[in-house]
Amino acid sequence: MFAKEGQQLDVFVEVTIKDDDREDPPINQDAFDMLGILSKDEYIVLKELTQQNRNIVKEELAKKDI
Repeated sequence: MFAKEGQQLDVFVEVTIKDDDREDPPINQDAFDMLGILSKDEYIVLKELTQQNRNIVKEELAKKDI
């Protein structure tokens, strides 16, 4: 097992391409850049915003004891 139950983990960001035929494959920063979808700098912003959103959701759920 890689992680222990209850272990605190950092925010994990995974991005997928919506493509039903390919079962929504994951895509990484390099692939975004090579395919001209997002620059490396834009990917960094996407990741940072995703992490910020996660923190907001976590705080709101904690307020509701969830």
